[in-house]
Amino acid sequence: QKNQLQPGKSEEAIMPAPALNPNTVTFSHFDSTFCSKYSDSLKDKKVLMYCTGGIRCVKASAMLKQRGVEDVSHLSGGIHRYVEKYGSSGFYKGKVFVFDQRVALDPDSMVTNNDERMKNVDAKQRDGKIVGKCKECNVPEDQISGATVCTVCRDLVLLCPSCKSSMDEYYCERHDLWKNIYFTFLGKFTVEELQKQLGELRRMHDVTYAKGHRNVRRTLRRQIDKVLARIKDLKDGTAVVERDAKRRCRTCFESEEICDGLCWGFWRSVQSPYQMTKNECDKILAIKVGDRVGPGPNWNVLRHGSRLELGSESKSRKRSKSDVKNVTDGSQSSSSSLEKVKEGTVIEIKPWASGGNEMDCVAVVWDEDDDVGHKQSGCRKRKGKKRNKASEGGDNVAIRQSEIYRWGAVARNGKRMYDVELIS
Repeated sequence: QKNQLQPGKSEEAIMPAPALNPNTVTFSHFDSTFCSKYSDSLKDKKVLMYCTGGIRCVKASAMLKQRGVEDVSHLSGGIHRYVEKYGSSGFYKGKVFVFDQRVALDPDSMVTNNDERMKNVDAKQRDGKIVGKCKECNVPEDQISGATVCTVCRDLVLLCPSCKSSMDEYYCERHDLWKNIYFTFLGKFTVEELQKQLGELRRMHDVTYAKGHRNVRRTLRRQIDKVLARIKDLKDGTAVVERDAKRRCRTCFESEEICDGLCWGFWRSVQSPYQMTKNECDKILAIKVGDRVGPGPNWNVLRHGSRLELGSESKSRKRSKSDVKNVTDGSQSSSSSLEKVKEGTVIEIKPWASGGNEMDCVAVVWDEDDDVGHKQSGCRKRKGKKRNKASEGGDNVAIRQSEIYRWGAVARNGKRMYDVELIS
């Protein structure tokens, strides 16, 4: 996969032909994209392949052989085992992308043997060579971060610190042409700018991706609907333009003073406060399974959707300017007497951060929840389970899907975040 080719690669000087980058987004696409395109031209050639641990190459070899490519070999144990033996003195240069908290490793840090060959590697060679390049300016760069993801597909993007700080939203190679057209956060744009975006989005939908590309067209339609809704809110006066809007995390939609972008996958950990230590933070408020909750002080409408019950918004009165600002900021807005705020039940309490020991996260099942409400809110849900009828003493009962919220998780500014609050 392409992430492995960003921080490092095999030295091409020893190869009769340059290595082919499959450019797959996920491994499941390998057969339908790479194999279907190259299998005919590879049938009379010797094919050598490598990946991180060797497992995907076993499957990829089988895919090519099924399409008639007979002479296929792969690096046993993958690059991981190779650099454990040879370090930076081998033919692999740069860092090794791994799928855990280590992210990308220097080859010499992975060496398991200390024979005379490794002792004779000079310092210059041991330091290796930065083979990765910033996607925007092409300067050498090998620091992959979960904070720099494509605003369209959330794929990792390799950027240097300078380019990262100068951009509000990032784009991978596949979506490089979507710059100045597709934005996750629309708060800083005027009606005229949004209408220009709308025209380009429609052109891409109707012309550029007119045939096939079903998923791409669906993504463009959703963005078109989003821009149209934003234009309507601005014209109706229920939203305001914020030119100085802060950069937000693409994953959790929080501003950079609250989240540093490392809030997902194996990057997810307790945020580092600016001025407070963990011991100086307030104690987490008490909560237990079965408690009733509603949207709390840190409810983010950009991420969690409306704080109102499904269908309640259409009955609500026009928001005031202060409410509009709160919604633009992503925080909760005060409700009118005609609005009905959603309510739910806590079904689990657990750590928010990977490997954390603080019980600062809750799973909530909302009343009258359904798939329609889930799609409108855009929240990620955990799959529902079934209670065991033997343990419950009755028939199997389906448990509705729950959503995950912060309950005292520490933000970068040292404050505890509560997405939900207790209902008395």
